[in-house]
Amino acid sequence: EMALFNLHEMQAARPNGPYHLAGYSFGAYVAYEMVVKLTRQGESVAQLIIFDSPAPGPHAVFFEDSKPKIHADYVLEVLELINIHYDLSISLDEDSLQMLSAEQQLETCFQAVKPSGIDLTFQQFKGFFGVYMANHQAVYQPDLGEKIDVPILLFKSSEHEAEMPHDLGWGEITKQQVEVVDIESDHLSLLSS
Repeated sequence: EMALFNLHEMQAARPNGPYHLAGYSFGAYVAYEMVVKLTRQGESVAQLIIFDSPAPGPHAVFFEDSKPKIHADYVLEVLELINIHYDLSISLDEDSLQMLSAEQQLETCFQAVKPSGIDLTFQQFKGFFGVYMANHQAVYQPDLGEKIDVPILLFKSSEHEAEMPHDLGWGEITKQQVEVVDIESDHLSLLSS
């Protein structure tokens, strides 16, 4: 659905390719699906640019292995991401958090983060949280039957595990070259590196 919406908006602004599409994290799957749909329509796609995401399929385990089951788990994960990104050490009691409503959990987390000086409104925090939660609950099952005929440029953070292929599996789904640019960063700081 996201890919179809984005395609509609993109083609309204620019009806014909060649297109250069990019995606970061879960957005890489949306961009990939857009490439598949465009090429099936006979449109020209010049390049797919990926920012730190494994290819869909067997290498995409980081979205599937450890999905939290309750709202408080997502809140604590977002807090951990904030701690890592801003070099903080804010903690919340998991049991106390679980006793609160979903809205109260977000407010508690936001109030814990606010004194650190991060320039963020509660509405922005809720928006970020909503996107994070939706991305982790999304189920993406691509049709990997046919390789795309599009070159891929992959910007990859240094935090990926050694057993992952250097191209994070993107070479398995394209007929063309995958150029990998290694960046000394973690996933969250990749775009600011």
